[in-house]
Amino acid sequence: MQPVDGIQDLPADGLAEIVEYVYFLRKRVTAPDALRAEQYAMLLHQYLRQLNRAQAEHLAMEFVDDEQLDPPA
Repeated sequence: MQPVDGIQDLPADGLAEIVEYVYFLRKRVTAPDALRAEQYAMLLHQYLRQLNRAQAEHLAMEFVDDEQLDPPA
């Protein structure tokens, strides 16, 4: 069995997933510290984006009744 057996007829998006996985494996083996740092940065970015969204929603809720209390001039 050759390494490419079974993947030759995959669609482009399937081949792209294989490429991403190979990249991940190579980085995990050759540069585990860099991979951990990259994963940490990605998780931190996602957390901050969620936090910012939650803060914006909270701020919007603070002003829901604001026009009723102080109508525009």
